[in-house]
Amino acid sequence: MPIFDGTPQDQMDALISRLADAREHPASLSFDDAMAALVGIYDRQAVHGAVDPAAMARFRRESAEILAGFGERVTRYVTDTLDDVEDADPCDWGRLSLRRSSIQLLVDDYPGSVVAALALEGDLPELDEELRRFAPAKAPVPERAIPRGLPDGHWWWRLPDQPTETLPQLMAAILAYLEQATDYHRPDAGTYRYLALIGLVELRSRESESESAGAASDAAAIAEFRRVAGAGIAGLRGEVPGFASQARQEASLARDEDWYWLAMRRSALALMVDDFQGSGVAELLLEDRDRNLEKLDEQLRLMARRREPFLTRPAPSGLPDSHWWWQLPARGDQLSEPSRSQR
Repeated sequence: MPIFDGTPQDQMDALISRLADAREHPASLSFDDAMAALVGIYDRQAVHGAVDPAAMARFRRESAEILAGFGERVTRYVTDTLDDVEDADPCDWGRLSLRRSSIQLLVDDYPGSVVAALALEGDLPELDEELRRFAPAKAPVPERAIPRGLPDGHWWWRLPDQPTETLPQLMAAILAYLEQATDYHRPDAGTYRYLALIGLVELRSRESESESAGAASDAAAIAEFRRVAGAGIAGLRGEVPGFASQARQEASLARDEDWYWLAMRRSALALMVDDFQGSGVAELLLEDRDRNLEKLDEQLRLMARRREPFLTRPAPSGLPDSHWWWQLPARGDQLSEPSRSQR
């Protein structure tokens, strides 16, 4: 599932450009990417504020005309989603929800248009019935992966009969993500890798809550989880230091509002070192520490000094005090040059 970035205009531009790609290369995934951008527009407006109404109206008119030109492919997007519900992997609920939201936005944001009519030909009541029927067999969507700003009517992201993700469910979801992440034939393996590693941060937060409640059984379950997950993460090999290198690249290009996800990446990396000693995971990161973690920390401090980063969501609770990057947004303009020992 995509993690949206950029501005609302970036997502609007992406929709138009992906539709052009889909027209030129019908067998590509560009049409699906364009549909996802419909959701990205909402997510980015939740961060940057609403698009000027006149500009949005122009965009809707232009994109409605282009979308209508795809004809039955719009309807097929709905029927393909319906066909996919039963056979989707247990950790694919986020992808199904993303598709369902895209479909709903075709109807709601283009009322009375040809493209809305094409979407409605796909039998949305049957799709919703199937979503409700198979939801109990799927892993809940982590809060961190739910796009922001969507209308309240997009109930599929949080089905009423699907409980809040418990600690055992979170551990099961991370292991399921890792299994998908090691299937390099999947075009979305990188997304599952991201969700698995970011999930380690939420796990530590939940673990802290569990310890406060004195749940010894949870401690045993977490220890077993770390044994299994450590082997899975170590199996990613070069992708583990690559996760750090990618974070460093993102830090050099990030906007101020991207700090939350940068901090989540950095905490995931720290927990891979701290919580998986002896599994080979920490060694993968530390064998090239200067290129990965230390360079990343340098980028984070530099960004905090030169810009005004802020958190778009509350920082996770229960993280170690050594995760200093969560404190930078509050006082980025007061930071001094990091000492040599900090680098």
